[in-house]
Amino acid sequence: MNTVTQTREEQKRENKLRRIRETAEFAAKLEPGTVLVNSWGYDQTNIDFYEVVSKTKASVKIRPIGSEEVEDSRLAMQGTCRPVRGQYTGDTQTRRIGPGYVKVGHYDFQTATIADRDSYRYSTYA
Repeated sequence: MNTVTQTREEQKRENKLRRIRETAEFAAKLEPGTVLVNSWGYDQTNIDFYEVVSKTKASVKIRPIGSEEVEDSRLAMQGTCRPVRGQYTGDTQTRRIGPGYVKVGHYDFQTATIADRDSYRYSTYA
């Protein structure tokens, strides 16, 4: 094996170990009752909240929860919302834990992180 190939293989191995370590560190922070947030959108900013129901080593069971508006903007089509724990809006879902996120959808960009603020800004369109 030449040096370039060996270096690439070592780098792949190091990246894999880093992802495993970061995933384990993030999973340790997830407990029942932890609120997760997913912010997404193109023309607008949508905010989805989830509550952790239970967890295993590699996955969590989450339920989508509602939100309430805490501040209406003076400008149209935007505001601030916060999660409402226990106000379930959907069924329990089993989702995979990644390095720093929980995968909440089928696409790579559909991830949620631990909600670390009291409120989140959103915008609407049409």
